[in-house]
Amino acid sequence: MPNLGSFLQVLLLTASVATGASCRPNSQLPIVDLGYNIQQASSFNASGKYYNFSNIAYAEPPLGDLRFAAPVSPHTNRSSIKNGNFQVTCTQAIPFWFAEGLFGAPDLPPNPAQSEDCLFLDVFVPQQVFDGPKGKGKGAAVLVWIHGGGLLLGSKTGNDPAGLIAKAQAKAQRDGMIIVMLNYRLGAFGWLGGPDFTKQHGTDNAGLLDQRLALEWVQEHITKFGGDPERVTVIGESAGAASIVHHLTAYGGDECEAPPFQQAVIQSPAWTVAPTAGFKDAEFKNLLKTANVTSLQQLRALDSATLIKINNEIVHSGATGTFPFGGSIFVDGTYVTAPPAQLLLNGKFDKKVKAVIGINSDEGLVFTPQNETTAKDFNFKSYVKANIPTITDSALKFVTETLYPPPGPKTPYSNDNARAILFTGELVVYCHETVLSTAMHNQTHVYEFSVPPGVHVEDVAFTFFNGPNPQVASPAVAETMQGFISEFALTGNPNGKGLPEFPVYGHVNVLNLTLSGYPLVKDPHSNERCAYLQQALFG
Repeated sequence: MPNLGSFLQVLLLTASVATGASCRPNSQLPIVDLGYNIQQASSFNASGKYYNFSNIAYAEPPLGDLRFAAPVSPHTNRSSIKNGNFQVTCTQAIPFWFAEGLFGAPDLPPNPAQSEDCLFLDVFVPQQVFDGPKGKGKGAAVLVWIHGGGLLLGSKTGNDPAGLIAKAQAKAQRDGMIIVMLNYRLGAFGWLGGPDFTKQHGTDNAGLLDQRLALEWVQEHITKFGGDPERVTVIGESAGAASIVHHLTAYGGDECEAPPFQQAVIQSPAWTVAPTAGFKDAEFKNLLKTANVTSLQQLRALDSATLIKINNEIVHSGATGTFPFGGSIFVDGTYVTAPPAQLLLNGKFDKKVKAVIGINSDEGLVFTPQNETTAKDFNFKSYVKANIPTITDSALKFVTETLYPPPGPKTPYSNDNARAILFTGELVVYCHETVLSTAMHNQTHVYEFSVPPGVHVEDVAFTFFNGPNPQVASPAVAETMQGFISEFALTGNPNGKGLPEFPVYGHVNVLNLTLSGYPLVKDPHSNERCAYLQQALFG
């Protein structure tokens, strides 16, 4: 397998955002009264002319009785002015097989900024916006980033938003847009679930509820920074994009619980079949056993360093192709009432939300075992069964013999490894794009990122392009992507002056972003395989 680290470390490593040198003494940086606390900007980017209000607490620290529980809004503490001048990321872990494949190392490098007390967000606001009119209906557009990382790793401080801010500011007669980036709990800290867990007063999918609370924070407080809560676009990649889909379908599409955003940029929405209640119970029991305790109460009583070590040990030892505590979101019956594809196809989602959807040209590669190219090396039937544990014998036969038959002169793959890559790409990402577009009556805008190698996550560096970067093979493509994103956030339409025409999906039109141009192509994944997977197998 090729070393993909140069493309993927942009997401997986938690480097600090470059905010530029502050041109002002700290005492001159602006202050915002949030009611529950008083927050001062951490820095001012002189070249981009924007403030960074860093590490604003949007929830109480998830410690003690709040560990493994739903997040709660912060208590009032106005005794001092907060300036957010510290580094923090939620606790990280990565499966051994994934780390080896991504950057040839067995684990993540040590990160002293890891902490359970990590529920913070950053607000990047142009000076013109901050100094302008404030109040509902008067403010700037807002773009909220939810990072990916399999629900196991990643951070709000993994990408620099300067390029997106500049792109929005460059639009004629516009002041630009605000960008918000948030942390949420990862691994065992945020994604436990199941009957045994809830019986002991744990909260299913706490990490998803972290994101929801942060989005509600934006609705309540963004006017104080010059933003408009009725012009919020949420953007995410991989697990971040999958999370957006779950917010879109939250509470089974209950109109009284509409998601706190109006638009979404959904990049490579990646998830596998939703784990069953039995699977989540087994996962919880394994955590208790590894921690040498017998109850959730005892687990909550463990010191943070011990639990971080246990989380890393379990995630790190995950079998090839698996993401312990992550990968997919559990159907909890409340926030997640059914698998997302089922909810989408049944119309149980917020239909007012507009969407731009992005996929990459080789999504399946990083999720698929390599160097196993023949039937002797690789049992495709066993591979499908491992990825869809609840599949029936008849469905397994249909998938492995009809949808993805053995390699031959008429198949779109020449060996079993390529066969598995196509199956994985469609199961994990591609068919999610088609079901989203189908549910939204083909009124989405869909692009395919085809800059070689086109692997999962490669496009994140293009989204956050800020100038010459070895991870960005084509600055022109990056500028185009940022143009689409900023136009969509600002106007509700990704089309704009100086950009290639980006039509709606319509009759399965996909804009292909290549090194040589931007041709409009028919969606290769609007096919029999995805139609079947959507209806029969998706979790």
